[in-house]
Amino acid sequence: MNEFDEDIAAVAEIAAVPQILDIVCRTTGMGFAAVARVTEDRWIACAVRDDIQFGLKAGGELQVETTICSAIREIRQAVVIDHVATDSIYANHPTPALYGFQSYISVPIMLADGTFFGTLCAIDPMPRKVDTPEVRGMFKLFAELIATHLHVGQRFNASVRHQREIEERLRQSQKMEAVGQLTGGLAHDFNNLLTGITGSLDLIQLRLSQGRTTELERYIVAAQGASKRAAALTQRLLAFSRRQTLSPVATDVDRLTSGMGELITRSIGSQIRFEMVGTTDLWLAKVDPNQLENALLNLCINARDAMPDGGRLTVATGNRVLDAQAARERDLEPGEYVVLAVTDTGSGMPPDVVARAFDPFFTTKPIGLGTGLGLSMVYGFARQSGGQARIDSAPGKGTTVSLYFPRHRGTVEPLAGIAPHAVAPGTTNVGTVLVVDDEPTVRMLITDLLQEMGYVSIEAGDAATAMRVLASQNRIDLLVTDVGLPGGLDGRQLAEAARRSRPTLKVLFITGYAENASADPGDLDVGMQIVTKPFAIQALCERIKVFIDS
Repeated sequence: MNEFDEDIAAVAEIAAVPQILDIVCRTTGMGFAAVARVTEDRWIACAVRDDIQFGLKAGGELQVETTICSAIREIRQAVVIDHVATDSIYANHPTPALYGFQSYISVPIMLADGTFFGTLCAIDPMPRKVDTPEVRGMFKLFAELIATHLHVGQRFNASVRHQREIEERLRQSQKMEAVGQLTGGLAHDFNNLLTGITGSLDLIQLRLSQGRTTELERYIVAAQGASKRAAALTQRLLAFSRRQTLSPVATDVDRLTSGMGELITRSIGSQIRFEMVGTTDLWLAKVDPNQLENALLNLCINARDAMPDGGRLTVATGNRVLDAQAARERDLEPGEYVVLAVTDTGSGMPPDVVARAFDPFFTTKPIGLGTGLGLSMVYGFARQSGGQARIDSAPGKGTTVSLYFPRHRGTVEPLAGIAPHAVAPGTTNVGTVLVVDDEPTVRMLITDLLQEMGYVSIEAGDAATAMRVLASQNRIDLLVTDVGLPGGLDGRQLAEAARRSRPTLKVLFITGYAENASADPGDLDVGMQIVTKPFAIQALCERIKVFIDS
């Protein structure tokens, strides 16, 4: 909205303006009246009363140099004409003939700070007796009334703008605090993990240089363990940011939670009484069942930690229909939802903790007993699934975390997957694989693995290089490509281009996260699959072997 749109809106908000224009026309006999915004180069009608089909509406514009109002802006005084033909100043002026009027009155609208806003004006194609003290006084009074309303409105708008500026500064401050908390937590956790990895590798190198190979396995195990923890940390961050790669299927949430009963019971211990409350004819939800299991287990463990002296943990499901108000309160669209709620009778949380509970790395647990990523991961998963996560809690009253998922109309789908096969590096296989990744280390590891498996591998660091390979006569059995590639062509676009010349080409996407969901598993064509970085070498072996042979 520009300043003129704001001026039109400001005049429109003055309830008395239509009545003022009506009184002006009825009292003077004028057929057209308007409140106009006048600047050095523009004349814009903010409000109009038109009984003579002059043809101008609110928002309409005249060339300011063709109007008498441009002169009024300079002299800051009213101009009143009973009959143009007998007026000593305007008898030969081009404006009356241009717009077809014989009588005219225009009074300046001056704001409290001395600013010229525009005019209250009226015209008529017939001569009218308007140059009287009564008419002049009425126009002046109405102009002052409009100016007063505009001044109050401007002060109010300025106050609102100031309030918004304060709120925006507060939001920026909170955002920077959250970013600081996030980066600080990341640096702490990743430095610990990198220390374990680099330290183990340094000791392996030292032992090898000394010819000592007897204790290398313990360092290898330590480095692998730290790497796996780093991968889990990354996955939790992606879940919070709603960029993890999900595989949603139509899921019976009741059946999923029932199947986790034994695991939850073992996880929370014997001090806590556990019960599950299902719902007859529970609707289906389209979610990633593995991530939903992780989220539920995470919530149950959090509930356990809130009840160190024991208590009751309840996992309940339900169907909910949210009307417009209920949906707005939960930041959701109105409609039907499946709700999974985890309730404990623990210590509860004060409002300030509830407000920050989903922030990454925020935790109230003692140092070393929590990363602060559990609830943020649950929140990110719910939002990425099209739903919401809500916390209801109070000190001493316990806590309920409710996950809302949109209802899915369909049938339960079997969990897709590839049957595991033990594929050892060194096995002789037949086939050629094109590996496309802009990270040289990842490319090297995959090509070395393929060679260990007996496949022929071709490397490409970007989509353009890969396209040249695909345009050749080389046999390609499988395209393994990163989703995010430099050069303007991503992995999904590369695969689609490749299939135009090689329609049966199998494609395996590898991705650190689904930045724009271009490789969302739910949208993949036949003969396309996806794996998420970081991946275990054995798992990648199995995926490639089964995929090529299928």
